[in-house]
Amino acid sequence: MNQTTVCKPIFVDRDNLNSKNFVMNEIKKRAEDLDYPQVAIFPEGTLTNSKALMTFKPGAFGSGSAVQPIVLRFSGWNTYSWTFGQNPTNLGVLTFLTMCQPIINVEMEYLPVYHPNEKEKKDAMLFANNVRQLMAQELNIPISEWTRENGYILDRALKHKMNPVVADFNYYTVSKASNMTYKEMTKVNSTYGS
Repeated sequence: MNQTTVCKPIFVDRDNLNSKNFVMNEIKKRAEDLDYPQVAIFPEGTLTNSKALMTFKPGAFGSGSAVQPIVLRFSGWNTYSWTFGQNPTNLGVLTFLTMCQPIINVEMEYLPVYHPNEKEKKDAMLFANNVRQLMAQELNIPISEWTRENGYILDRALKHKMNPVVADFNYYTVSKASNMTYKEMTKVNSTYGS
């Protein structure tokens, strides 16, 4: 039995709109099929430093189905929460440091099932933001408007020795207004940073 048979992952190509649409349809299909195992989704779409909850991706909430938020609390040396702009960025070093720890305690807390109201069912981003707010309150940490895309822009800005503030904006708002992807925004930054 191979891994894809056991855990049935849904693979997404973040830069391919068809792939994103496939994933959203697959999530909806699995959410509606009661014979299908539950789907686990990490809605930030990346790893963070556990100091704030980043903007949740709307895909996990697009089906309008109830979700069960789960919060994770780690204890020990923090070598496992790699983030953008962090040093060291070498995954091998971080893996080695993580493996050097004799014990990493992880506490999983299942929050009550969140049933979206009619407004949230029609607006996946509203649904995602409300669940994020609930989880942040439970973890006693703030929320951040940053996204994975902001992190990508930050990494490229730092490589061009630009001020990190160039990545500090609401990506979804700017992307919608400018019709630009994060890669196109990075190219613009690179032009001004050179």
